[in-house]
Amino acid sequence: MARKSLQVAVVGDSGVGKTSFLNKLAYEVLDTTPREEYEISTNVNRPDVGGRGVTVEFKEADEETDLEQPILFRNAGCILICFSPEIPGSFHNVTRKWIPALQMAGSTSPVVLVCCKSDLRKKSAEFEREGITMVDEDIAAELAGSKFADLEIKEYLECSALEDSNLMDVVETCAKFGRIRTVLNRPNNLPIRPMTAVMK
Repeated sequence: MARKSLQVAVVGDSGVGKTSFLNKLAYEVLDTTPREEYEISTNVNRPDVGGRGVTVEFKEADEETDLEQPILFRNAGCILICFSPEIPGSFHNVTRKWIPALQMAGSTSPVVLVCCKSDLRKKSAEFEREGITMVDEDIAAELAGSKFADLEIKEYLECSALEDSNLMDVVETCAKFGRIRTVLNRPNNLPIRPMTAVMK
């Protein structure tokens, strides 16, 4: 039997919280150990896929190798670019490094910009005392809707693996904008986390 699947490539600088986000989302554990893949079944439905559920398959890109193997980005139906609010350079690299890398790979997939570790915003005063200016949420949000040739940042979201906050919003947004394909079914032991929204 066939199923609906969405492949999502996850990129971003080291240390921004990508792995923790994916482990918390797919396995409900706080863990910084990378895994080969992260999969989650959702009950998000889209009329254009016959009102059926979608399996979202996340693949975290390796900065050292995947940038030289662009097939990951060309095959992805959606791209997540992640940064962390207390590392301004990781935000600047969204347009200085990651968008150009995706363009070089020939990707035209929808892009979702994600600020991981949103819980750290509560400690902005502490970071200020250390001379670190947090990435402004409003400035980051202004990138939503930005187009870079054949790439477009569809939406901006903030999430926290530590607080289990807005993680499923990221999945929902990927399912909303991503290019979903039909694949042959296989034994499915994927974790299922409930979603309240149904895509229109």
